[in-house]
Amino acid sequence: MTQEPVVTGFKFVTVNMKSWHGNQMQWILNEWQKCEGPLILCSNGFHASRTALDSLKYIYGDQWFKVEARGEILEDDDKFCAREMRLVQELPINKILVPFAILCARRCYKYYKKRYPKDEVVLACIVAAEKCFENPSKKNIEVARSAARSAEGAAEIAARSAAWSAASAAWSTARSAVWSAAEIAAESAEKRWQQKTLTKLIKKYAK
Repeated sequence: MTQEPVVTGFKFVTVNMKSWHGNQMQWILNEWQKCEGPLILCSNGFHASRTALDSLKYIYGDQWFKVEARGEILEDDDKFCAREMRLVQELPINKILVPFAILCARRCYKYYKKRYPKDEVVLACIVAAEKCFENPSKKNIEVARSAARSAEGAAEIAARSAAWSAASAAWSTARSAVWSAAEIAAESAEKRWQQKTLTKLIKKYAK
């Protein structure tokens, strides 16, 4: 008997292992779920993204998983809809997306510095986030929080989110930074860098 081909992807679910949209499917790790009725993108079927970077555009929950899908599949630009799907491994958000947010903020800073050569606030946020992630001591946490509170204005949101995320090790604030990073990856070279960087971080924990 020929084995049905399986595709892989990435998906967010809520903290209680449910889908955010649709019938709020209750997921169980490694258990296949099957959708009935005609598949319709954004309406009926199990959705995920082929790449980790694309999945950051669909942060509908606080848990992030590698998934497998099989059967009928409908493809879209940055997501797909499948007849059957299962969650195969949870990915540690604080160990992957927090450093990713910090790296994105550091990479973007050179452009910000050209426009605001006298800046000290945004740089302080990034440095504090880097130090706090490497060593989340009480002192470094307080410094990162202080730097985050000092960051003001739309141009400083990514750095502020990264700093606060590293300080608190909480997903809620890292989400805004990584979501922004995914949205601004319009240039192909930048998108390639982000995908390569995120893939490298994932490989440390993926089975």
